[in-house]
Amino acid sequence: MAFKENQVVTIDFSLYDAEGNLLDSTHEDGPMSFLAGQEEILPGLEVELAKMALHTKKKVVLKPEAAYGPYDPEDVHVIQRQELPQDIELEVGVELLAEGDDDDEIPCYISKIEGDQVTLDFNHPLAGKELHFDVELLEVRDATAEELEHGHAHDPSSHHHE
Repeated sequence: MAFKENQVVTIDFSLYDAEGNLLDSTHEDGPMSFLAGQEEILPGLEVELAKMALHTKKKVVLKPEAAYGPYDPEDVHVIQRQELPQDIELEVGVELLAEGDDDDEIPCYISKIEGDQVTLDFNHPLAGKELHFDVELLEVRDATAEELEHGHAHDPSSHHHE
């Protein structure tokens, strides 16, 4: 096992959909670090990373059930334009926060606009998709006391809490 819970793991990755379209990558902004066992990354990906040796590369394929779950058509709702605040940009793909029953905020995005009807999709944008990762395990280190207290990895050069 390359790492254990509460260690900081640093990876480089590229994420593709099943058709080979690049969805995300660390190559432009630099490697990503996470605190193992804290659900900072997809659990299925973390399981596969834990099987890797340090400084190795691997291709990992996650089925929807091991990634963002299946797409649920019940999580798509059509509302009238006037139900949205006037200052919201009406464009397909715009992400919004809707207010739930307990005043919690629920992320959604505009998936369709037809006249005065706006379709809001509460599924994760990657729900129902098979995800293909090209990943490299770069570094594993023990977490600092502060990282353990905060429950996530810190980038020593830029992490600040307000």
